[in-house]
Amino acid sequence: GLLRLAIYRDPQAVRAGERLRMIVRLRRPRGLRNPDGFDFEQLALERRYAATGHALQVLSREPASDGLDVRRAALSQWLAGAVADPDAAGLLRALAVGDQQAIPDRLWEVFRATGTTHLVAISGFHIGLVASACAGLAALLHWLLPVLGLWVPRRPLAALCGLLGAGGYSLLAGLSLPVQRTLVMIVAVLVAVALRRRLPAGGALGWACLAVLAFDPLAVLNAGFWLSFAGVFWLLYALGGRS
Repeated sequence: GLLRLAIYRDPQAVRAGERLRMIVRLRRPRGLRNPDGFDFEQLALERRYAATGHALQVLSREPASDGLDVRRAALSQWLAGAVADPDAAGLLRALAVGDQQAIPDRLWEVFRATGTTHLVAISGFHIGLVASACAGLAALLHWLLPVLGLWVPRRPLAALCGLLGAGGYSLLAGLSLPVQRTLVMIVAVLVAVALRRRLPAGGALGWACLAVLAFDPLAVLNAGFWLSFAGVFWLLYALGGRS
């Protein structure tokens, strides 16, 4: 499994893609037993943390090699230098590559006070917007160039472009577990669209739920899983029979 480690006394920041040899102290993931308190052990199980701990000594470092995380970090640094306003740069880095470290505490206080912290963390809302935009642009291109209909129908083309857009943005966001679940849900729905299967809203929600659970059964431990599906179900129920 994964290890969740902290480094306290190393003055050099850890960079994406680096390989470190360290002497570490590990312990079984455990949390406080206070009633109604945060359950860290459940979080560790959901995120597959095999152990937590901290580094006692960093023995050696190998420079970052090329890879997805290295490129994401380079893009984040480029955005930081390209945007003059530090607040705007921090928000742009968070929404583009999922790097929230540059957002100052006073902005987090504003987000918490207005209930908009979820808009900063890349999740299903953001990936769904990208997928919808890519599918819409593909449909517009199909309408502007009718000759495309000789090779590929409109709906499969739109579904493929939406899937490519969602997949690309998911890679850019770092493929965290919530992002992976969202991508699985979008794949399940877009495959049905591409195959021209009639998929009512309730059926789409059911297929998405089954796909997420098949991919990650431990998703049921996350409150976001229940809030997301229960929220969409309630919207479908409340808007049922209306245009």
